[in-house]
Amino acid sequence: MTRVLFASWHWYLDQSNGASITTRETLLALARRGWDVKTFCGAATDFSAPPSVDEILTSSGVAVKKRFDGGVGEGAFRAVSYRDSGVESVVVAPRSGSGVVGAVPSRPAGAAFLQLFAETSRRLSPDVVLTYGGYWLGGDILKLAKQSGAKTVAWLHNLAYRNAGYFRDVDLTLVPSEFAADVYRKRLGLEPVAVPPLIDWRKVRPENAEEDEDDARKFVLFVNPSVGKGAPLFAKIVEETNKIRPEIPFLVVEGSAASSALARCDWERRDGWNLFRAANTSTPREFYRVAKLALIPSFFEESFGRVAAEALGAGVPVVASNRGALPETVGDAGILLDIPERLTPTSQEKPTAADAAPWVDAIISLWDGDERRKALRENGLQRAKRWTEERVVELYDAALR
Repeated sequence: MTRVLFASWHWYLDQSNGASITTRETLLALARRGWDVKTFCGAATDFSAPPSVDEILTSSGVAVKKRFDGGVGEGAFRAVSYRDSGVESVVVAPRSGSGVVGAVPSRPAGAAFLQLFAETSRRLSPDVVLTYGGYWLGGDILKLAKQSGAKTVAWLHNLAYRNAGYFRDVDLTLVPSEFAADVYRKRLGLEPVAVPPLIDWRKVRPENAEEDEDDARKFVLFVNPSVGKGAPLFAKIVEETNKIRPEIPFLVVEGSAASSALARCDWERRDGWNLFRAANTSTPREFYRVAKLALIPSFFEESFGRVAAEALGAGVPVVASNRGALPETVGDAGILLDIPERLTPTSQEKPTAADAAPWVDAIISLWDGDERRKALRENGLQRAKRWTEERVVELYDAALR
């Protein structure tokens, strides 16, 4: 039996971002396949207003086994061991400060985490250690894992890695798309293996996935209203759509960013506007069930585009930007639109009515175009077969072996 340990400062129970969701679903699938899978994580998440460790454990439905404290001063920590289905796990959080765990650990907190990881690695003696996170601690995890005799895997879920030295102790680099693999070949001279994310369709696909005229399908959906995911452009799209088709309703689902992020785009809901908001959920079928189409106006160079893939498999046609791997993910199952180069995750430029116009046209054409919407739905359901558990686990299994 192959022993796998996932170790990262970022908690794989975080429901606010695609990387951690993909990580959890993949690890649980490997455990179901017979691998001996364990995790050792920090408590960092991407939530703008992070829940407590206990709130995340409760919402994830895991069985808490033991709690223990250790360390002193700035290195003091609180750890919780728990069982996540077939995966034995530990989460470690600093006891000092506000209780909010930052994405990059302080040196004292990181040192305490690394000491615990080294002890855990010696005790478990894993065959393979997987990690992600390009900050200083990620490289130290890889170094310690290599020294313990394990094979090391850098699991890259985005395109943010720019330091070739980070990969000095890496035996295998995994990326979610051929687009991402090509980026890292050119940028850092790596030879990554592209394995798409695994999607648990039991959580994602609603009972009406193949139905076009289901009465529940009544919203244009937008998930995770952050600037990088295109919140400024989405706000303009809603504004312009309301001028000509005020009866078309929009639904914003919180992710790492709360729906209040729209207010930071110099935009507020006005009386009579058809905009609704929903909280983050671990069962996205709840919002895909009510979606007639999904908008993904991402400013990021996406390394995959999990929401796009989920929407396709849930029977929801997609209108997406053509940034990064989104064209590879969406294929012929959606509409891909250009976004002006000046609109980036860090720019201060404001989208204009002209920027929003192609999106408004696409929304109206799909809203009114029953046949086109049906054709895209069928294409999406077919395309989603490439992200089934059976197919993706086979690819992970082959890569890790």
